[in-house]
Amino acid sequence: MIITETIKAIIPLFMRFWWLWVLVLIAAFVKLIISSPAFKGKAGEKEIIKRLSSLPGEKYISLHDILIPSESGTTQIDHIVLSDKGIFVIETKNYQGIISGTEKSFNWQQNIYGNKKQFKNPVHQNYGHIKALQALLPDDINVPFYSVVAFSPKAKLNVSAEKAAVLYYPEIPGYIEQNGVDNALSPEKLNQIKATITGANITDKSSRRNHNKEAHTKKADTESKVESGICPRCGGNLVERNGKNGKFLGCSNYPECKYTHNL
Repeated sequence: MIITETIKAIIPLFMRFWWLWVLVLIAAFVKLIISSPAFKGKAGEKEIIKRLSSLPGEKYISLHDILIPSESGTTQIDHIVLSDKGIFVIETKNYQGIISGTEKSFNWQQNIYGNKKQFKNPVHQNYGHIKALQALLPDDINVPFYSVVAFSPKAKLNVSAEKAAVLYYPEIPGYIEQNGVDNALSPEKLNQIKATITGANITDKSSRRNHNKEAHTKKADTESKVESGICPRCGGNLVERNGKNGKFLGCSNYPECKYTHNL
């Protein structure tokens, strides 16, 4: 009886302030959207586009969200900057927290107040992008490539890499202007490269959805294998080991397989 009377008392209040509950639901939905990895990724890419727009247009050509064929199917490249000094390939990571990793690590780690998550080494990821671009360009074009991994200033970087520049968003334009080989490409070659990349860019929405679906499937498969103690790279067993940064999982087929997963 008490419960019934309570419900009867609440219903009029709910009906009177129904608009308030709608606002609460909308706010919760918006929070869910903006906290999703896809939304954060797009927000980071938009920030880089804004930063790259400060580069002199007569010297630099910026291409964004390029999807081209690769050995494994397709590869999506966040940003490409073309100049007479070479090609800068940029992988964007809109992450917060402490980011740890090395150039040789299979995975890097994000640590937010003790909550640790693994993600694919972005240096390796960008190397795959560069290989796909090199395979795409004609053999007579010998152009220097520069790998850049861009992180949000909200992150604290604790990483080491020699073959790639790991930078914060605001540092990207300055790095591009200060690096490269002057006159490495003629204007004709530069326009040829731009036409080749834009011509190969896959814009079909269905193909792009398939690319994203495949990427999510691969990620889920990797996580499932690690949880089962199976190396996602070679199928060996994962063994707990101690390193200078604490415990980690390493492949039993080491040194042939150097896969690691931080704990």
